[in-house]
Amino acid sequence: MKKNTTILLVEDEEITAHMQSKQLEKKGYTVKHFLTGEEAIEFTLKNRASLDLILIDIDLGDGVYGTDVAKQILKKTDIPIVFLSGHTSGEMVEKAEKISAYGYIIKNAGIAVIDASIKMALKLFDAKKEAEENKKKLLAESEKKYRKLTENTETILWEFDILSDKWTHVSPQVKRILGYEPEEWTNLEFWTKHLHPDDREWAVKYCAECTQKGEDHIFEYRFRKKSGKYAWLHDEVKVEMKKGKPVKMWGAMLDITEKKEAELALMKSNILNEQVSEQSRTFTWETNSEGVYTFVTPVVEKVLGYHPDELIGKKTVWELHPEKGREKFKKEIFENFKTSKKISGLENPMITKEGKTIWIESSGIPVFDNEGNIIKHRGSDTDITERKKAEEALRSSEQKYRTLLENAFDGIYLLEGRKYIYANKQFCRLTGYTYEEVISNDFDFSQLLTEESKELVEHRYSSIEKGENIPNVYESNIKTKSGRIIDVEISTTIIKRKKQPFVLGIIRDITKHKQAQKLEREILVAKKAAEFKQKFLANMSHEIRTPLSGMLGFIDLLADTNLEQDQKLFVDSLRHSGENLKEIINLILDYSKIESGKITLKNETFSLKYLFENLAGLFYSICHKNIKLNTSISSKLPEYIVTDRQRLYQVLSNLVSNAVKFTEKGEVSIKAKPATTGEQLKKSSDNNSVIIKIEVKDTGIGIKPEGIKDLFKPFSQVDNSEVRNIEGTGLGLSICKELVNMLGGEIDVKSKPGEGSNFWFTFKAEIAEKSKIDQIKQNRQKESKKTNTIPSLNVLLVDDRKVNLTVTNLMLKSNGHNVDLAENGEEAIKKFRPGKYDIILMDIQMPVMDGVTATKELKKKHKDIPPIIGLSAHAMEGDREKYMQRGMDEYIIKPIKDEDFEKVVIKLGLTES
Repeated sequence: MKKNTTILLVEDEEITAHMQSKQLEKKGYTVKHFLTGEEAIEFTLKNRASLDLILIDIDLGDGVYGTDVAKQILKKTDIPIVFLSGHTSGEMVEKAEKISAYGYIIKNAGIAVIDASIKMALKLFDAKKEAEENKKKLLAESEKKYRKLTENTETILWEFDILSDKWTHVSPQVKRILGYEPEEWTNLEFWTKHLHPDDREWAVKYCAECTQKGEDHIFEYRFRKKSGKYAWLHDEVKVEMKKGKPVKMWGAMLDITEKKEAELALMKSNILNEQVSEQSRTFTWETNSEGVYTFVTPVVEKVLGYHPDELIGKKTVWELHPEKGREKFKKEIFENFKTSKKISGLENPMITKEGKTIWIESSGIPVFDNEGNIIKHRGSDTDITERKKAEEALRSSEQKYRTLLENAFDGIYLLEGRKYIYANKQFCRLTGYTYEEVISNDFDFSQLLTEESKELVEHRYSSIEKGENIPNVYESNIKTKSGRIIDVEISTTIIKRKKQPFVLGIIRDITKHKQAQKLEREILVAKKAAEFKQKFLANMSHEIRTPLSGMLGFIDLLADTNLEQDQKLFVDSLRHSGENLKEIINLILDYSKIESGKITLKNETFSLKYLFENLAGLFYSICHKNIKLNTSISSKLPEYIVTDRQRLYQVLSNLVSNAVKFTEKGEVSIKAKPATTGEQLKKSSDNNSVIIKIEVKDTGIGIKPEGIKDLFKPFSQVDNSEVRNIEGTGLGLSICKELVNMLGGEIDVKSKPGEGSNFWFTFKAEIAEKSKIDQIKQNRQKESKKTNTIPSLNVLLVDDRKVNLTVTNLMLKSNGHNVDLAENGEEAIKKFRPGKYDIILMDIQMPVMDGVTATKELKKKHKDIPPIIGLSAHAMEGDREKYMQRGMDEYIIKPIKDEDFEKVVIKLGLTES
């Protein structure tokens, strides 16, 4: 650029014009400023020699357009014009470029872009003048530069097969551009390991995510050449999907190193080279006054395919124009020539000899005789097809990237120093600030920072200034306009410059992700705590049941001996205390099962009448007081129902036991009837189901109002002076509540101190099918006719605990069974002989060899094995099923009682009918 370059600035907004003038003057330009187009035209026509370029706003207000002003100026003089505008539409850009192809700048682009555009325009203008003065020299130089440009901008085409992890094609240009032979590109690892360390993680992740979704994608990254240097590559990738899965990728890599390192210089160079390249496809011509070619240079054959002889004297200029719009084109040219106007930079389509449409930029002047009559026309045509394609591609690319940025899922921003110069829509949505607020000079960078993030950001800036490497991706938090603190993940790329660097950032809201991570950690801790508690309770159950088994066994044996009256009282007390201890263990285990969600309902068909009969049996076995039992079942209820019989009986037995416990005289009544809506229960919408209400009413001591509210809470007991040291854990009613909820109902109590209590609950049951009912009745008839006698059995008893071994041995022998003893699994295998034993009682946990291993070994060695019954103090939900899956034929929980053993023997069919 020459010294004292003078620019005419045409801008109707005084503040904007003043600011731009000052900025341009700081860049070394002399600036003349006018507010209106008329002043600009007048000044230009008078002072053309002193002006180097015109910078003009397209919208000058009051309906005046800079494009019209530019047309007026170009009618009288030749001067480069660069347009300034807030318009970004392709239509406006195209209209402006038809008038002057020296530049179109968006107003908020900044002084750096304006400065670069001015310099490019001046360079182009000088190049064009030089080309016109010395066409032959320029042609030779341009062809040389064009070849160089072509060689330097070739694209590497590639294809990659995802399923086989192979590059199926890499074009030969890769050797010249990156230094590698195509054969060196083997699998995907070759590409990943040559990525720049700072780009590898995000580039691989981004490419993988897009590929899995089947999304075409474009990205730029640094790649290590064979020489060891890094090149910037622009990679456009397309993905082929089959059955919802990616199978192939192909694309094109373009070396954009120079663009990245010196974008402005490269842009000027590209445009200059483009103009020079176009001149190499320029042919000059002359026509007569009617437009018929009288002369044309040989280059026309390269451009249009016609030999000059095919045009001279045979065709007019407009005959080469497409038929559509031909008349308009003809009129436009001749109207210009008739008024002594020249044609400059007129872009129009032409048809080649092969019928292909290309784009031509035409310049021409009329030639007059001495009397002022037009005798011929003279001019030149330049093939600008490639330029038009490039411009269209550029516009399309710019629009695509603009759309991509504005509609990106993540916030994207650009910082110059500590000032935002760009922010997309998502960034604004994320922070709560408008675009205008973010990029304004008043916006303080620290407004988005919390105390925590401020320290982190300052550390990163300090590291950048020192030239230290910092991670591209980091997590932090920011403060939005509303004051809300959100967690974010930020990815940054430092764009180095001689002055202050740019920071290109991508910001993503990860608040929900962080919350989810925290919740996962809390769930994991809770799960581990629950597992620990379950394991502890299982071990506790085993360790307590094991000695309890021996204790209760000896108590039962002792009770069968000749005892004095006091001794029998002592034994009964011991047995009662032992049974209470066993019940406490059962309650704790039940509550633990419920709390961990390990209890599942097991529905079966049964008679409500028979269930009440079992309850009556329970009542008479535990009631040693002067109280009566009354039971009643409403005739409106079905005789047989389907629900979890065991859990229903557990609730009823707990309520009946409590009623007996807290009642000294009077009665206990158990009633069943259909539930009513008045009790805030939803009626079943299923005609095959029924909601049943059961009441357990007593005439006992009752409960004070303040005690009722905590009655169903775990480990709570009524603090009542009339309760005389009643035993219990405080878990029974809380377990009842949980079980009732599982059964689809609710539980509550009505009580008055001194008058008694009425515990009631509801549950949902299905009405039993007739076929099921008939089957149950048939089975009951068969059982009533059948009498089972337990024969004398040969038993192999295996247990490592001396006490349990002794107690169980005595119990079995007292019932007439023959017993052999073994203290571990290995000893049991040695003692076993086929045909010798009718049944094996095998403890689970033993030293030397446990019961499960011993069972597997016995069944592996011998074909004829009697039933093996597992013995264990483990009583957690699923223990029976677990050990039966491991080879046991049945399972008994310690302590073993006569009735437990008899039930198993009958179930296994080892009886005499």
